[in-house]
Amino acid sequence: LQFPDFLAQHDAAWTNNDNSRLGCGGGAGKDACYDPGNILWDASKRELIVEDDAELTLSGNVYSLCRLNLKNNSRLFIAPRPSTSPIKFYFHSPSRCGGQTEPIMVENGWGITNNNADPTTLQFFVLGSSTTTTTVNIKNNTVNSAATPMMMYAPNSAIMLENNAKIMGGLVGKTVTIKNNVQFNYDPSAMTPPASDALVYQPTQHRECSPRPSGAPDSGC
Repeated sequence: LQFPDFLAQHDAAWTNNDNSRLGCGGGAGKDACYDPGNILWDASKRELIVEDDAELTLSGNVYSLCRLNLKNNSRLFIAPRPSTSPIKFYFHSPSRCGGQTEPIMVENGWGITNNNADPTTLQFFVLGSSTTTTTVNIKNNTVNSAATPMMMYAPNSAIMLENNAKIMGGLVGKTVTIKNNVQFNYDPSAMTPPASDALVYQPTQHRECSPRPSGAPDSGC
């Protein structure tokens, strides 16, 4: 299987984005927040940390990050928006992000609340690397929180969902690990990443195998 990498979109988002809305400084053009002392935005590293009961509501359209860390009952809200205008997060490669190998970590709290029922309104694109292992971790969400409508496209990364994580939508990862009370509900509207003229699944090569009465299915290849 060959997955499109959306490299052109990642590169475009690197220079054309709504990162200036981050920082929780108040005033026009800034995303709304609660408890700004616990919302840490490092523009040089493109690292956003929301911690210790803080809340951040995002209203932009495109954000280019190297790392997002939500922890300790913090909450990231996605403001209501039409399905024709999704919010997109682009996480670039480790080589461009100072060697960062954990672009997303959601832990110990509420996590992400998407105030839209359509999973295509919230899209994560993680470029990752074919040579460096990168990991997306979503874990330890509050037990009574609702499932988050979202799309996660990380074909070069390991996606880890564990300990009460709840997602409704679509996932693409190099590997996807689901364990410990995780709830994942697939939504057909999230079947393929938007803005691509290529199918998600494409035949790139094939091998003919001699039949084997037993053993691994590919043992005759």
